[in-house]
Amino acid sequence: MTETRDIFHRCREMGIYGLPDVNRHSPAPDDGTRANAPDLGLLPESPKLKLASVSVLIALQDTANADPENPAYVQWRERLLHVCELRVKTLERSLAVPAKHQDWPEIALRLTLLFLDAFFLTSDDRYLNTALKVADHPKVARYSRADASPSDILHALGALSANLCNAALDRVRSSEWHVPVTDPPNTHIHRQPTISEMQPSALTQPNVVVLSPGKYSQYTLAVLELLRHAGVVPKAVIVRKMVSVARLREEVRREGRDLYGKIWRKLILRKQEDSPAAAAPEFPHTTVDAWGKAHDVSVHYCGTLNDDDAAKLLERYAPDAVLYTGGGVIRKHILDLAGRGIVNCHMGMLPPYRGYDVVSWAALNRDFDKIGLTVHFMSEGIDEGDILAMYPAELQPGDTASSIMKRQESRMPEAIIHAFLRYWNGALAPLPQSLENGKQYYGMHQVLRKLADEKLKGGN
Repeated sequence: MTETRDIFHRCREMGIYGLPDVNRHSPAPDDGTRANAPDLGLLPESPKLKLASVSVLIALQDTANADPENPAYVQWRERLLHVCELRVKTLERSLAVPAKHQDWPEIALRLTLLFLDAFFLTSDDRYLNTALKVADHPKVARYSRADASPSDILHALGALSANLCNAALDRVRSSEWHVPVTDPPNTHIHRQPTISEMQPSALTQPNVVVLSPGKYSQYTLAVLELLRHAGVVPKAVIVRKMVSVARLREEVRREGRDLYGKIWRKLILRKQEDSPAAAAPEFPHTTVDAWGKAHDVSVHYCGTLNDDDAAKLLERYAPDAVLYTGGGVIRKHILDLAGRGIVNCHMGMLPPYRGYDVVSWAALNRDFDKIGLTVHFMSEGIDEGDILAMYPAELQPGDTASSIMKRQESRMPEAIIHAFLRYWNGALAPLPQSLENGKQYYGMHQVLRKLADEKLKGGN
């Protein structure tokens, strides 16, 4: 902790903050005493990105220096981290003022510094990840040069954030960087199953419905074929439409300008980035419709997997359980209609690594033994539901996150069917997660992704 604080305060004292109207921050006291924290009682009670004005961000940064464990500060930084990750691609209309407002660059720069402060104070690399994303915005990047002359407040803040980013990346790049996490429960760790192990032994067959992200999903097709091979014919498949008003609205809010590239890849080139190919026997069909017609299984389409049509279909089929093969976050009213629950296969080991890009995050943290798959029940929280089984990955020399994910994708259909059938036959009991033993991770910035691949090549 002392080393972390020293780096933090050396950057603070580099002279970049040497302007009359900018507070200088003195080094942390060595005797363990802590300065009185600023009064945060005037802050809005509920942390919101829209309320993060210049004055609010200054108060939060002052508190980070004086009392980094202040509950209000911790609550605000966690909330801002989450919302910024969700809105970073639409940042121009997500901050407290419009993008054309004169305060917009300062708010964005101070937000970057808030996350960098949090990284040095907590050694949580998620904050560095979000800081890098905010700093990439053109209206922020124009000020973020480590060698810039602090001619005004914006260039001063930009130079400080650039120097802090460099110091933070040096720490993560170090061979000593390691973020300790709790090991997943070994009682639910299994070797990768084979197709011959997927024959059900229960006297009654489960009434299963499958949720699909699209008619061309190879993951859906593989799961359907493996179910059929195991003697379980699903009652129906509910497929999210490729194009609908609700889906476009959801995608625009999440993807911003990147949506155009996604449409080109998925609809024009028809690349199934989120639909793994399968090692399933006899895989003759190219669409879910063709598979359903060949095996007399009803296929239904809906705008999203959370809309009224999807809910009515689940009420109609009253499944014992639902298998999820993609299609967005599932809301509570759909979860409540799924019988025993909705089963998902997550490309990470739970509970340590919830969320996105968890192969890269585990590699960045040198947790190579925590790369794998987890089959679990879905819940209102992302990747927080009860665990059924985990399947560790077998790393190979020269691996990158991309090569591991491709191999993992091909294992997902077998993993989800194996775990579900063992659960249905009574061989597996759901294991509740201890959420305090893990974190919610977000899409990784390209700079950190490159560092993660370097650690994979040098450490596994």
